[in-house]
Amino acid sequence: DVVVESVEERWLARTLEECNALRAYSEDEDYTERIDTFMTEYCTTLYDEIASELISMLGEHNISLPEDKVASYAETIMAQCYTMCETLHVENEME
Repeated sequence: DVVVESVEERWLARTLEECNALRAYSEDEDYTERIDTFMTEYCTTLYDEIASELISMLGEHNISLPEDKVASYAETIMAQCYTMCETLHVENEME
């Protein structure tokens, strides 16, 4: 669905921006702590925000989807964003 894809693209772009902003601190002693804090703060509301945006965008396009379908899309997008954030830890461990 075009609406779902556009929401997904926006969230992935947003998450990449957040991760790149955090990478600027990779030389700092507390970088691992910064990643943990970011992950906790960013990912805590991620699902709700994505689901809310999906519902809003679908509504704007007069598309109605069952709640479980919206939840499934939101979970998929959230998982991709979370994986993107997790790469910060992997990169950090490799240095």
